[in-house]
Amino acid sequence: MPTAAGNYVVTVTAANGDGTGSAILTINIAANVPPFITSAATASGSISKPFLYTITATNGATSFSASGLPSGLSLDSATGVISGTPATGGAFSVLLGATNAYGSGTQTLTLLVNVNPTRITSYSPSSPATSSTMTLTGQGFTGATSVVFQDGEVSFSNNGLVAGVNANFTVQSDNSIQAVVPNLMVMPFQGASVMVISPSGATLLVPASATVISSNTSAGGGFNFL
Repeated sequence: MPTAAGNYVVTVTAANGDGTGSAILTINIAANVPPFITSAATASGSISKPFLYTITATNGATSFSASGLPSGLSLDSATGVISGTPATGGAFSVLLGATNAYGSGTQTLTLLVNVNPTRITSYSPSSPATSSTMTLTGQGFTGATSVVFQDGEVSFSNNGLVAGVNANFTVQSDNSIQAVVPNLMVMPFQGASVMVISPSGATLLVPASATVISSNTSAGGGFNFL
């Protein structure tokens, strides 16, 4: 009976009157402990868009569970893969489980499903001062990760996102963001651009007087030029 967990490499040999043959055998001795879930504790998706998340765990988990999934998502209990197309938006606390012969391990997954693709429809005031608060109105702002401002012509970094100045911001609702206009901006705002990046995509607001010099897309949802 094994007394210690681990991977063991064993050389096995067999001999007869014609000679000797050998082979390498790797033996994995699992610890007598329950699984420990190692997959991310947060995930995001969008309503009506394909979603994929895999539960991973240590100590030889043989089955998986997930309770509290939004409608449209399901779990393969043998592989730990959660997949499907979310039909309900919102924030969900999903209890994940992984089981082996010695017990179970659990972890809470915070799953954010955005209802709307990210889109800016308007902003105010029309000519904000630096360090002042600017309100962006639109949809799909839940879980926003960045608000980026840029002076004059719009240019893009290597990853396809606007190359500019990150602003401090507060998500008021899925339809409203308040952002502090960076000091490096040249006022008035006409001729500048602003981008919001969220789990449901990225959207770029370019006033009519700005010139778009590239149209690379990124961040899953692409850019909506308004």
